[in-house]
Amino acid sequence: MPHKYKARIPTLVKPRVKQPKINYEIIYPSIGSGAFGKVYKARNLDTGAMMAVKVVSIVDDGREIKMLRNEVEILARSNHRHIVELITSEGWRGHEIKIFMSLKEGSLTSLALATSNSKLHDIAETALHHMLQALDYLASEDILHRDVKPDNILYSMEGGKPRFELGDFGLAIEARHYEDHAGTFAYMAPDVLLRGAAQTAKSDVWSLYATMLWVLDGRGFREKCLRLRDNGGPEQLFRDIVDMTRPVPQELKHIEEMAAFNASCRASAGEMLDKLFRGRGNRKPNVNPPRQERGMRERGAGRREVERPRERAPGPRAFNVDDLVRAFDINLAEQQRGFDRIEKAIAQVGRAAERFEDSEECRCRRCREGTRHGGGRRR
Repeated sequence: MPHKYKARIPTLVKPRVKQPKINYEIIYPSIGSGAFGKVYKARNLDTGAMMAVKVVSIVDDGREIKMLRNEVEILARSNHRHIVELITSEGWRGHEIKIFMSLKEGSLTSLALATSNSKLHDIAETALHHMLQALDYLASEDILHRDVKPDNILYSMEGGKPRFELGDFGLAIEARHYEDHAGTFAYMAPDVLLRGAAQTAKSDVWSLYATMLWVLDGRGFREKCLRLRDNGGPEQLFRDIVDMTRPVPQELKHIEEMAAFNASCRASAGEMLDKLFRGRGNRKPNVNPPRQERGMRERGAGRREVERPRERAPGPRAFNVDDLVRAFDINLAEQQRGFDRIEKAIAQVGRAAERFEDSEECRCRRCREGTRHGGGRRR
């Protein structure tokens, strides 16, 4: 049975579309639920438009309110085609907060599960393009999403094709307010898993790579997600993530720059838009986007020459998974002897992680050209 209400715009945020109030009815039962409440359909009684409303009951301290307010404030100032639109919110002074957003047809999870294998690559390619645009926009606004995964990517159909939008900004944060780590283990960047590296916009890029693994089920990613647990300690969790994500499967070789363990080697969303989509949707397009990487290219009148990578200057020896696990063991032993506090132990592992590379040689463009990591034009 629908329930009719009037919603007023709260003063703590400034939604993109000002409305003194909206008349609406909530349609039961719920269409979804999560850790922070339930989602229902709602109808705008003035326009007839359908909406989605997240209803959250506040039962404890202010942590939930802080996360919800943060989500609303970020959505209210985000204006992008591939980020879910906030309509309004209410209930901030009571015990039940409602957040109204545009209604979508489903998530990337539901769409992928309902799509035949022969069409999954088209879905993945479209989702990749749209999400790279969303992440590039967030990076330009200095916002970290911190929970990019298939469940948080929504879609609506336009002209028979899906338009994907990034949603659920409950864990999002401005980079300058960064305090701690957050996210879903299976989609968390390796450098973040070690708790020794701060989350950055490139952490979201790794999460999008893991999302593409789930969509195409590369390396049996879906089944491994179900078996993933964190009760084996950080070293076992790290081993599991390595097994789930590396080496990059053949069907995702074109985005292997997103899967670099070292964040400084990892491509940004803007760089991937330049490489794969000629900068379409890039907030700051490259005037001279890089050519597609090839083993040979034409020079002069039909003559071909082999492109040879520049020799790399010798650097610190590469760390493999076992090296990193041993670093964990050393830190744990030091803690047991009472020599160091946990923060110092984490910092030591973080320093090891900065030198860590997969057992395979890093093949990113910066490494091949012998240039310094982190010297690209984009963050």
